[in-house]
Order: sequence, then C-alpha cells, then structure tokens
Amino acid sequence: MVYRALSKLVLFAGLLLVGGGLLISCAPDTSAPALTPRPRATSTTAGATPTAQKVLATLRAFVDQSCLDCHTNKDQLVKLAVGPVVEKAESEGPG
Repeated sequence: MVYRALSKLVLFAGLLLVGGGLLISCAPDTSAPALTPRPRATSTTAGATPTAQKVLATLRAFVDQSCLDCHTNKDQLVKLAVGPVVEKAESEGPG
C-alpha cells in the first residue's frame, strides 16, 4: 500500500517537472536586448570649445625636477630597492 502511494507521488512529481520544463522552454529569450546602432555625433563646432581653451591656457610646465631625478637615478633605485619578501606557507603559523 505504501509503495502504491509513493509511486503515485513520484509519477506526479515527474509529470510536474516535465510540464515545467516544457513551459520554460517555450518562454522567449530576454537575456540580451537587440542591439541598435547609435547615431553618430556630427561636429557642429570647428576647433576646441571655450572651456577647453581656458584649461589649455592655464596649464603650467612641469618644474619639479627632483621627482624626475629620483625616479630616473638607477644607482639610487638599486640602493632603495626592497629585497625579496619571504612568504610563509599557509600551513605555517598559529591556527
């Protein structure tokens, strides 16, 4: 008697899964919308905008030579270099 009720339950669950699979397979794919081409921007102004011209006018030359000297001096870079770091294995240490 128990086997008969269990077999009906398994049959019902199987039919439910198959029916759900059929319904899902009929659904439209909405994962990615169709791509539409973007309109190309046409240049209406010839040359730079007034804001860009103001920014370009206010730029100053790079005058901090000490940064360049420090970062391009090979002897100093070798002297300040840090040696290889010895890493502990994950199985070492507390815990």
